[in-house]
Amino acid sequence: MSESFLTDLRALIDVDSSTGTRARYSSDAGLTRIPPLAVAFPRTPEQAIAAFDLARAHGVPLTARGGGTSCASNAIGPGLVLDFSRHMNRVISIDPEARTATVEPGCVGSTLQAAAAKYGLRFGPDPSSQNRATIAGMVANNACGPHATAWGRTSDNIVSLDCVDGRGRRFTATTGRDSALRDVPGLASLIDSNLAPIRTQLGRFKRQVSGYSLEHLTPEGGRNLAAMLAGTEGTLVLILSVTVRLVPLPDAPVLAALGYRSMIEAADDVPALLAHSPLAVEGMDRCLVDVVRAHKGPGAVPALPEGEGWLLVEVGAPGENVTASLERARALCAASAAVDTVVYPPGAQASALWRIRADGAGLGGRTPPDGEGGGDQQAWPGFEDAAVPPENLGAYLRDFTALMEEFDIDGLLYGHFGDGCVHVRLAMPLETPEGVAHSRAFLQSAARICAAHGGSVSGEHGDGRARGELLRFMYTPEMLDLFARVKHVFDPDNLLNPGVLASPMDEAEAASRARVRNAGGAGNAGAATAAGALELQPGVDPLDFGLRRVAARPMPADGGFAFTHDGGDFTAAVHRCTGVGKCRAGVSGTFMCPSYLATRDEKDVTRGRARILQEAANSQLVKAIDSPEVLEALDLCLACKACSADCPAGVDMARYRSEALFRTYRGRLRPLSHYTLGWLPRLTRVTARVPGLATVANAIMSIAPLRSLAFRLIGLDPRRGMPALQSGTFTAWARRRSLLAGGVPSSVSPGSVSGSSDPVSGSSDPVSGSSTPASEARERGGVPASSTPASSMTASPILSGPRDPSGRPYALVWADSFSQTLDDAGARAVVDVLEANGFAPIVAPDACCGLTWITTGQLTGAKKHLSSLLGVLAPFAAAGIPIVGVEPSCTAVLRDDLLDLLPEDPRSALVSSATRTLAEVLSAVPASARCLPSLEGVEIVAQPHCHHYSVMGWDADQALLESLGARVTRLEGCCGLAGNFGMEAGHYDLSVAVASHSLLPSLAAQPDAVYLADGFSCRTQAAQLAGRGGVHLATLLAGRAG
Repeated sequence: MSESFLTDLRALIDVDSSTGTRARYSSDAGLTRIPPLAVAFPRTPEQAIAAFDLARAHGVPLTARGGGTSCASNAIGPGLVLDFSRHMNRVISIDPEARTATVEPGCVGSTLQAAAAKYGLRFGPDPSSQNRATIAGMVANNACGPHATAWGRTSDNIVSLDCVDGRGRRFTATTGRDSALRDVPGLASLIDSNLAPIRTQLGRFKRQVSGYSLEHLTPEGGRNLAAMLAGTEGTLVLILSVTVRLVPLPDAPVLAALGYRSMIEAADDVPALLAHSPLAVEGMDRCLVDVVRAHKGPGAVPALPEGEGWLLVEVGAPGENVTASLERARALCAASAAVDTVVYPPGAQASALWRIRADGAGLGGRTPPDGEGGGDQQAWPGFEDAAVPPENLGAYLRDFTALMEEFDIDGLLYGHFGDGCVHVRLAMPLETPEGVAHSRAFLQSAARICAAHGGSVSGEHGDGRARGELLRFMYTPEMLDLFARVKHVFDPDNLLNPGVLASPMDEAEAASRARVRNAGGAGNAGAATAAGALELQPGVDPLDFGLRRVAARPMPADGGFAFTHDGGDFTAAVHRCTGVGKCRAGVSGTFMCPSYLATRDEKDVTRGRARILQEAANSQLVKAIDSPEVLEALDLCLACKACSADCPAGVDMARYRSEALFRTYRGRLRPLSHYTLGWLPRLTRVTARVPGLATVANAIMSIAPLRSLAFRLIGLDPRRGMPALQSGTFTAWARRRSLLAGGVPSSVSPGSVSGSSDPVSGSSDPVSGSSTPASEARERGGVPASSTPASSMTASPILSGPRDPSGRPYALVWADSFSQTLDDAGARAVVDVLEANGFAPIVAPDACCGLTWITTGQLTGAKKHLSSLLGVLAPFAAAGIPIVGVEPSCTAVLRDDLLDLLPEDPRSALVSSATRTLAEVLSAVPASARCLPSLEGVEIVAQPHCHHYSVMGWDADQALLESLGARVTRLEGCCGLAGNFGMEAGHYDLSVAVASHSLLPSLAAQPDAVYLADGFSCRTQAAQLAGRGGVHLATLLAGRAG
């Protein structure tokens, strides 16, 4: 049957039933794994309807999917999945006068917000996932977000839904007062015959999202069918378009941060703050702040008021200026019970605090480190967004945190406290059946506690498979059967998202069940809960159904990466991805995920790749790590490492890719390009050292037919040019200048320098040797030199190491293979800039870090190179001499990959902690003591290397350039060459597409700007695709950019 269905379906719509796609769509951001029969990608409502009609004819279930960000496992299903996000993702129209917008179901929330902002409007609900979640998904879950406090839930902001139900009836659900609900025959009479339980059990407080919101269908609820369908999770209708209400933007919203002794005390204060009509009231505690600082550095969190728990309260209104908003914020702070408060006007600090909350779902995927080697455990959704009336929030949190302690389950709590909604990711032991049973008992107890405080097990993300069975602790059996009868009215054959919320039940079955209950004396939910004997609702998937993690087998570290932060288990590492989908978002200022931004295909996003690796761990659809689906998924990964910085859960797909290639090809013949590119450092050393060989090779490779033939033979793309080979090495240059270190130099302690000339103040020119008055240094360098003696430059560890006889701190310049043999201009300039700024530069003996072996998965060889490199560099690091890298990707190897490839070698941590970028070293020098050129009026287009951005961070570089007066345009995203990636056959088109995202448009827009790129591949990409030369930071600072 399935084959005939798929054959017919392919004639109607784009369909993919491949193993890889089924694996990628088997999970969303929840815990459950359900492989679909196939995935289809409608382009029009008519295509979606045709696909659904065919599915109904064949009895195939259908699940609608948007961004796949559901943490309740309600965007997956066993039949046909319709992915609306690929094609049906537009804003159809905006009516600024009526303040409404109509969108296609796959329109991402932030797309609507950007379009509405042009008219001074916005869509009120704003969940943290709005930059990748779709509007129809927000409708399905009745999403809220922080500003629901002011503007309500999605259900409060719907005007109409164009939809089709499980019987194939297409209609427009509106907010209109159709007392007969004529579009859905039988619905009005069903509601009217059950008004008593609806009025007592539903609609009790704003965030009661669990179940079907039938209160909207009562006479007093206005027969609001559109609002009722919000939160039904795709179980009643398929949405084809949505019309929503928009609200005016506040002119100058102000953020107040209120500190409390604990997050629970903060929760106690919420009811008093609501009297001030805030736009949002968000809660978080010290744990979330510590996780942000651990993940992104101390500077990622602005100064907070004193306390262990905080409320972030936003105030403002349309037409209210910043002065009035500030006054309101101060009044709110004065009326609070906080121990300390800070008010942030609109700006960077307020935005940074909001980002912490927005990233909570991902950051909460790991428990906070405890400082003693513990913590940092995988945390899961499951009780993701329970809510209680705000006046009960403090009491609820006391009971819930006590339950966490009782079950020994850690987690990060935060949430929309103004609406009584608490988010939490829980470190439940889901790896074993015993752990699953323990977790199930915890979740059932948590549901009982929530119900006891008048709460809802879902406050905005839907019940799905994560919490559907927990509705029995909230509602009476009669109410659950009423949900099932409503399901029967819309979808009697149970084709729309089966297993979620309710299974269709006709009147006769419901009556029979009622008679049985009455005969047995079962009364209400509370009594049954106390007895602990509530039955599972028929047809609703239990919360431990199809759990993804428990099905995965361990893949212990085995000669490649050690995965020390994941218990030495590759499986645990790939399960860091919880599916929240930030890699699909394209967040401003981030680099993740360049391949997805180019293709918009789930196959090419970090989450999609992680899903394939997780499937390889369970060996069901994808049989093993060396399966073709794994290689397909990883093929277009640029190994940029952006996910390691931008993914809140710390996924490092570059590392996983390398490990997968290592395990796949160990003991096997590899693609020829692996050998060519992996062994490139050896080959270029030969051409650089043998006189005349580079010249001959360059001449041969300049002949296009010969280069094309050679590239085809070795697995490279013939459309690529060959970077020019260099005659001579950087090491030879350093040897001629007597800078090559034969060993650790004998040192002079900083305090023992006396009477020496001062290389920092300008009393002698360390480059030219000429005497130059300090007053002239300002004119030459643009930054005034200092009379501070070198012996006082010891505030930073970078400056506190050994010194030469003249008192200059040593700095070891380590040149990687690219800087040694392909382009040593940057390495030479690093030496000169360090010397000009009071350092005694010495050059490390030639040693390779094995980067090209790492990227091609040749990890045994990479470890050999790294071990040899440690032998060269570790003595200098042990002596306290900073190691200054030249090429960012290789510097990142020492800062990051080294620690997980050779974790048991004590020299690894020593070298890693000693390795610095040039900007980091120069930033340690007091600004008044730097001798750097003025860059006033200089326009710079800067391409941070992906590994520089992801591992070291580029903020120090930008701050240094701006301190010199430069106007810096900092590019977002990868250049597209990504080392060997863009050279390999089959990657050229994607490489160009990635470059077209940021690099090429920016270079075209600023033709006279200096193109700054420390990465050899970044300079090569611009030269080959835009004919634009680039310079290393050191080259610019040495005055050689022109």
